[in-house]
Amino acid sequence: MTLTTHSPKLALRRIAAAATAAAMLAAGLAACSNSPEPKPEDASSIVRDDALAALLPADIQDAGTLRVATSDDYPPLEMLAEDNKTITGAEPELITAIGEVLGVKAELTKVAFDSLISGIQADRFDIAIQAMLDTAERQEQVTFVDYFNTSTTMLVKSENAKKFTELDALCGQAIAVESGTGQVDIAAEQSQTCVDSGEAAISVLEFPDTVACLQSVVTGRTQAFLGGTPTIAFQADKSDGALVATGTPMNLKPYGILIPKDDDKLAEAVQGALQKLMDDGTYDEILAKYGLQDGSISEATINGGK
Repeated sequence: MTLTTHSPKLALRRIAAAATAAAMLAAGLAACSNSPEPKPEDASSIVRDDALAALLPADIQDAGTLRVATSDDYPPLEMLAEDNKTITGAEPELITAIGEVLGVKAELTKVAFDSLISGIQADRFDIAIQAMLDTAERQEQVTFVDYFNTSTTMLVKSENAKKFTELDALCGQAIAVESGTGQVDIAAEQSQTCVDSGEAAISVLEFPDTVACLQSVVTGRTQAFLGGTPTIAFQADKSDGALVATGTPMNLKPYGILIPKDDDKLAEAVQGALQKLMDDGTYDEILAKYGLQDGSISEATINGGK
């Protein structure tokens, strides 16, 4: 995905003015340089835990770095800072803090969502964090350390908010989903439900990233974007009323940090570090900076998704 450097505020004004600004809109919405960005502290108060650090594989300890796959287009979980280069957001900040507990530096690399699992399996990365639902099916390929509870919500144009109040109102319509996400399955299941009830199927259009999903809604190619509640709420809030989150949040599941399936010690280290951040309040502070308190959990579980 290529992000432009258009001003997000300009792009958002053009949403309300005309749908012809869709390309600029999508780039402006996906970027979040108009959102409050926490300023880094002069010195971190996070203390290395030697016992947890000792659980790390030898190659990670020797390198002093944790290779992390993430992204920059799912705000406020991950996004670009004002310099259009630095990856910021709740997830990068959380994984950086986990690295500090373990005494290593988190090196963030942008990776396509549908390449996360294969990247972990091929040892291109040590761990990954990118708003991925912990599900029983994915647990067959990787291990998850759960860090956040989330759900799925629809994003529609404001003029369609009363028409498309729930997912079942979209029978015969087109829905945008990001490839590889749990929303693909949700949309497909609803489409089958429509057919079973004698209505037209939903046209489920998969796009490579959030920007393309947003653009499809703005241009009218799709009537709704089905995505994770945190980013749907963020995009609605930043659209100056042009886009609205609608319907009842569905499919409550945890997001998880991806760990190689057989690396029990690494999973234990990440789980322990995350739990320490939960216990000392750092975890809640990070979520609060990005307005994500509603998804807070108190226990870092392994493979808690069903």
